[in-house]
Amino acid sequence: MHRCGAEMTAGHVRFNWNKYLDFAESLLKSMSSDEDDELKDRCGISRAYYGAFHRAQAYLIKIGITIDLNNKGSHNFVIGQFKEIGGANRLWSKVGLDLERLKNQRKKADYNDKYFSDSERNLSLKNQLEMAVSRARSIVKKIDAIEEEELSR
Repeated sequence: MHRCGAEMTAGHVRFNWNKYLDFAESLLKSMSSDEDDELKDRCGISRAYYGAFHRAQAYLIKIGITIDLNNKGSHNFVIGQFKEIGGANRLWSKVGLDLERLKNQRKKADYNDKYFSDSERNLSLKNQLEMAVSRARSIVKKIDAIEEEELSR
């Protein structure tokens, strides 16, 4: 294991995307119960999404689905693959839906000056980050279960 969560594979340094999710969780744990730290919240939500997204993307590549990583629509493609394949498998469909929800939360955190809509004002920033980390961890667990199911066949 190298610095910043990277690992060596075949002579190349490969980043460990799980570190993004770990980092999001550490931001959450560093917030006190009454703290509304918008920077931690926004960064944590973004990292949680990317940790889950890269796990989903890696799994699709592993099973032979080609993804154009330079294509602007690669995120929607990954989400769409899980939703499409999910037509026959509820777990796959749930990954796609959860990843889409987390992506929408991440886009809001990354791009909106006014983060909360009127209906969300009652949720603290810490609650938003807790939801994102929980959803991301759930996505990773579901993909792990899908992978285990495939291996047992």
